[in-house]
Amino acid sequence: MEEQNQGVKVEIMRFANRAPLLFDAGSCAMTKAVHSIDWKRYGIKDLENIPLTIFINFLSVHVPYTGAGKQAVADEDEIMEELRLALMMCARKTAHYISAKRAQIERKMKRDIFYRYIPEVADALSKITKKEKEKLIKKLEQLVLTKLKIEDKEEEDKNAKKVEEEGEEDYEEEE
Repeated sequence: MEEQNQGVKVEIMRFANRAPLLFDAGSCAMTKAVHSIDWKRYGIKDLENIPLTIFINFLSVHVPYTGAGKQAVADEDEIMEELRLALMMCARKTAHYISAKRAQIERKMKRDIFYRYIPEVADALSKITKKEKEKLIKKLEQLVLTKLKIEDKEEEDKNAKKVEEEGEEDYEEEE
């Protein structure tokens, strides 16, 4: 995975009233706000070497540009604070989404590990107890799902869709 990420850096796409700000990114309040946040809190360990794109659209009747060329937004205190708060809110939602996806993958891996050994355990139990192997397999699968609270494949898919829909609903509410 590291080989894929080599040379990939975070991309900050800056807009002011839907007009792209293509130049002078270093002195822009948006870039400074992105770099002022502790991204490790949100599960992003190395901001400079991660495939991440951050879109910022600054909408206002009066955009305080740094110069007449309208190439960057001035870093006034109120603007910086609002940008930071908005970025942190988005980062929290992104971290929640990523952690839910990661937990889903871990549950699936754990279930697959247990399912891999169920036939062998059922075979050994059927030899010891003289019960049907198929019934033991069903009971062991049920045991794995209930006792270890590992969800069934259909449940995982439903939950994944639910997490994605919640993220979309939150995004639509903000607009």
